[in-house]
Amino acid sequence: MLYDQRNHGRSGGRWITFGYYEKHDLGVFFAWAQNQLADGGQVAVMGESFGAAVAVQFAAIQPKVAFLALDCCFSDLTALLNYRLKVEYHLPGWLLLPFASFFSWLLTGMSFSDISPLREMPKISCPVFLAHGANDAFTPCAMSQDLYDVAPTPLKVLYLAPDAGHAEAFWNNQLEYERQLGEFLAQI
Repeated sequence: MLYDQRNHGRSGGRWITFGYYEKHDLGVFFAWAQNQLADGGQVAVMGESFGAAVAVQFAAIQPKVAFLALDCCFSDLTALLNYRLKVEYHLPGWLLLPFASFFSWLLTGMSFSDISPLREMPKISCPVFLAHGANDAFTPCAMSQDLYDVAPTPLKVLYLAPDAGHAEAFWNNQLEYERQLGEFLAQI
């Protein structure tokens, strides 16, 4: 099942909260998918970029996730925004982000420090497959490495896809991506 996150595609909403509320939206779809299956059926969650961050935050509160497949996930919202401000605008995050986070909290109830897949990953017990484009200029692939390093599950895989930018790991390396994911699934 695919769906649009709030304030994306055909979904309504005025704000995105990088998983603060979206993890609960995912919970509704997860429950629906579970109800469609016979007893014992399992539901896995796959997310790309923002969706991967939502998936991590959701799996931290839902132990019934069969496994996670995360593509180009950021590890921490504040760290990502600091990086983006530096790369795109040559501006210091320490000066701007506290104000932006405060206004985010006023508008949505979410501050930037609330969003940290890196902080949530140790709460996850399911197997985790991480993929990231090695040439991702938007979200550094080191963020997926950081998530891999703190994932407590004994079954975890990190695939750094060569010649791939942001959200291109599969598209630029389809055969190897499928092989890596297939081997991961075979172990489950």
